[in-house]
Amino acid sequence: MLRYADYDIVFQEIPDEVTLAINLSNCPNHCKGCHSAYLMEDVGEPLTEESLSTLLGKYGKAITCVCFMGGDASPAEVEQLAAFLHKQTINPVKV
Repeated sequence: MLRYADYDIVFQEIPDEVTLAINLSNCPNHCKGCHSAYLMEDVGEPLTEESLSTLLGKYGKAITCVCFMGGDASPAEVEQLAAFLHKQTINPVKV
């Protein structure tokens, strides 16, 4: 199950976008010197279509992009959520 540790609105990661950055946990890479080592742990809340919808509803048109940050513990699930974001009608966003 895909989990996220936290999220924030950021302005530098994606140029010219107001981005909802979602920090995914359970990173399998364990890179030496990782600046977000806490994301190596299996922590946080489940990231689902429902939780994404809640976040989109919370921020509305204020965000223009969603970025999944952290490791790639479950690329297939991330791909599914990206497809959901492309189809949803709450707020069209880049992914």
